[in-house]
Parts: sequence; structure tokens; C-alpha cells
Amino acid sequence: MLSTRALVRVHEGLYLSGIIEERDGDGDVMCGQNCLHLASVCGFLSLVEKMVDLGADINAKEQRNGRGSLHLAVDQQNLSLVRLLLGKGADPNLLTSGGHSPFHLTHGLDGGAIRSELLPLTRPELRELPDSEEEDSDEEEEEEGDESEEEEAPYDDIQWNGH
Repeated sequence: MLSTRALVRVHEGLYLSGIIEERDGDGDVMCGQNCLHLASVCGFLSLVEKMVDLGADINAKEQRNGRGSLHLAVDQQNLSLVRLLLGKGADPNLLTSGGHSPFHLTHGLDGGAIRSELLPLTRPELRELPDSEEEDSDEEEEEEGDESEEEEAPYDDIQWNGH
């Protein structure tokens, strides 16, 4: 997490285009958020507005998973921020690296108002959740598992430590 001093510098516009790199124990970048992302996650509406007015890219994506500020506002269930970002030109059809729009992120959340705000702005083909690769892979594993069970011979003659 950033210190208060870093947030003040962001507010003065010194790091508008900088990337905040949070690193894990191995030194790998965890998220690659820019200052607008950080302000969005923290819910600093006036700071978000000021950065966008000063030229911050409202549709910039995180390096790691491709979420934009609008995705982060939906994740935080911050209706005021969602409205602010949409009013400033955030793209409601921006997709993450996994192919999810901000509207997709409202599924399963208590964000009925956010969902209502995004619904008319989201292209119809981006309203339904994309097919999950995990579901497909589970089905394939089950099919493979069924075949391998039939092919495997039972081993009842295995002994462990002489027993």
C-alpha cells in the first residue's frame, strides 16, 4: 500500500502517468495499477475527477489483469464513482484480459443500482457472462476421468512395508 506522502504527490499531479508496482515475495509485479486506479480503489472521487481533468487516461488498464477504473469502481460497489467515471467518458464496454466488461462484474453483487446504470450503456453482446474456460476444462477432465477409470486395472496386489 502507498504511504500518505505518495498520495499527496499523486494529488499534485507528479505521478499522473506513473505505474504503482506492488511486488510479491519473488519480486514479480502483482497488479501494475496507475494512480487513477489507486484513487478509484480508494474511492477518492475528487482526486479521480482532478486526474481525469488533467489528462489521465480514464480507460487505462491494469498491467496484470486488464481492469480499468470503471471495473475497479464496480468491484468496490461505488455507485458515485461509477457515475463520475461514466460522466467523464469511461468506456462501459472495456474488457479485461479475461473478457469481462464492467457490467459482467455486477453479476452476483448487491449492486442493483450499478447494474441499472451500466445496462443501457453496455453493448447487448457484452451483457451475458462469457463461457468459463474452467467449466469447459472440468467437463473435459470428467470425460477423460471416465475413460481412464475404464482403462485402469485394479491393483490389489500392492504391498507396503511388507504388508
